Amino acid sequence: MGDQARMDRINCILDRVDSLNDLSADDIIELRHISESSLVIDKFKVSSAEYWDWINKVGDNIRGVEYDARNARIVLKGGRKWMHEAATGVIYVFLDKIRDTLNAATGLDYSLSGSKG
Repeated sequence: MGDQARMDRINCILDRVDSLNDLSADDIIELRHISESSLVIDKFKVSSAEYWDWINKVGDNIRGVEYDARNARIVLKGGRKWMHEAATGVIYVFLDKIRDTLNAATGLDYSLSGSKG
């Protein structure tokens, strides 16, 4: 896919997004697959509270999304090669099993946190 076609697809997705609440997990996945490098979404400003509310809405398994607090915007990490994505997926399956075991053993609700692919 050429650079212009790539930008046209990115713009088509972002044209239907007016706020962070309009941005779905499917949009993130599609944007990451289209973009070969990091993509800054600065179409709208995002507060920290809005970002965390959105993460809770779309699910904390979303990968490759960062919050740039200094500039109040969302940054999508560049798409990764298939092998890296597969390896990351295997690691998260393993971590999910550990989390589920801890939840069952302790009766507490653990969640994965930190940098996500």
